[in-house]
Amino acid sequence: MAPPHGASSDVYAAAADLVGKLTSFFKGRRKQAAAQLRILADLSPENRGLIAAAGAIPPLIKLLSGSSRGCQELAAAALGSLAMDTPAIKSAILEQGGIHELVKLLRPDAAPKVQAAAAGAVRAIAAGHGQCCNALEGEGAISRLKRLAGSSDAAVGKAAAGALRALQGPPPSLPTPQPALQPPRPRPSPLPEAAPLPRPGPTPQGPRREQQQQQQQQQQARQPGNQQNSPSSSSNPSSRPSPSSSSSGS
Repeated sequence: MAPPHGASSDVYAAAADLVGKLTSFFKGRRKQAAAQLRILADLSPENRGLIAAAGAIPPLIKLLSGSSRGCQELAAAALGSLAMDTPAIKSAILEQGGIHELVKLLRPDAAPKVQAAAAGAVRAIAAGHGQCCNALEGEGAISRLKRLAGSSDAAVGKAAAGALRALQGPPPSLPTPQPALQPPRPRPSPLPEAAPLPRPGPTPQGPRREQQQQQQQQQQARQPGNQQNSPSSSSNPSSRPSPSSSSSGS
C-alpha cells in the first residue's frame, strides 16, 4: 500500500516506525512501541486505518504468543484499540489468527493484567461483528469469560463481563409486571324517589270547640260561687224566709 500524502503521511510514518520496533530484540522497545501504537489508535478512526496499513496487526498478534507478560498485555490492548468501531480491522485480526491467540490469554493461570487486556480486546472485536462472534464462540471464549467474570480482581471481572455482553448481547429485558385486573365494582342502584308526604289538611274545629265550651260550662257550674245564680236555687221554697219569722221579728 502506497503511503498517504499530507498530514496523514506523518501519522503513517510514525506508525511504520513503531511497527518496526515491535520486532526489536529488546523487550522494552517492543513494549514501548505497542503502548504508543495504542495511544495513536485511540485518537481517531483514520489513525487506526493508517496503523493497520503500516502493517501493525501481524507483529502485534505475534507478541500475544510471546513469553513477556508485559508485551502480551500491551499488544492485546493495542489490538483492542485498533478494532474499535472498525469492521475491516476486526476481519483482518480474525483472518490472521488474532482471535485464537486472544482466547488463549483468557486462561485461568494468565496474569490478571493480561486477562483484562485480552477480555477488552475480545469485547472490541466482537461488538457488531457476527463473524468474529462466531469465531470467538468456536474458540471457547464464552466459557472462559464466564469464569473470569467471577474473578476477585475487579478489573478482570469488569472486562470479562463487558466481553460477554458484546458476544451474547444485552440480557433480555423483563416485562414490566402489570397490576392484576380487578373486576369492575357494581355501581350502587339509585334509591327510589320517596313519594311526597300528603300535606295535612285543616282539621274540623267546629265539634271540638263545642265540646270545649260545654266542658267549661260544666266546670263553672260546679264552682260554689255560681250556685246562687243557678235556676235550681231560686226555685227551691226552702231557701226563702217564712212569714212567721218575719212577723215575729217585727
